[in-house]
Amino acid sequence: MTFFEKLQSVTVKQSPFDRRWHMATLAVDTVAAGPANHRIQVEYLDSEHAVEELRDIIQASDCVC
Repeated sequence: MTFFEKLQSVTVKQSPFDRRWHMATLAVDTVAAGPANHRIQVEYLDSEHAVEELRDIIQASDCVC
């Protein structure tokens, strides 16, 4: 979805509703996006899957997010 070297932050977010239904949002923000807002959000993921994806992205990018 984006270049690993441009990653600025990777987070998993949960609202009270998300926690109740074991869901989460995976958010990826990039550096120097300029006028194009390069923020990626994948909503309604299973919370365990979202955390696994977060770890995989961080490991693959060597990002200190």
